[in-house]
Amino acid sequence: MLMRERWRMLRGNGVRVWGVSPGFLATGLGGVGRERYERLGALPPSAGAEFVVKVANGERDADVGKVIRADMVQAW
Repeated sequence: MLMRERWRMLRGNGVRVWGVSPGFLATGLGGVGRERYERLGALPPSAGAEFVVKVANGERDADVGKVIRADMVQAW
C-alpha cells in the first residue's frame, strides 16, 4: 500500500513508482544459505539487479503503479 500511495501522490509530477519483485534469488537471506537456494533453482542476485535496471530504464513503464515481476504483473 505504501507503493500505491506514493504513486498516487507523485504521478501528477511525472514520478514513476513500482513495487519490484526481483524473483527467487540466491542471496543468503533467510539464514538458509546461498548454496541451498541455488540447489532449489534460485537465480543469481545479478539477475534481480538486471531486472531493476531494466525497470529504471523504462522497459516497464506500461506497468507503473503496479507490483511487477520479470515475467508478470503480480496480483495483490
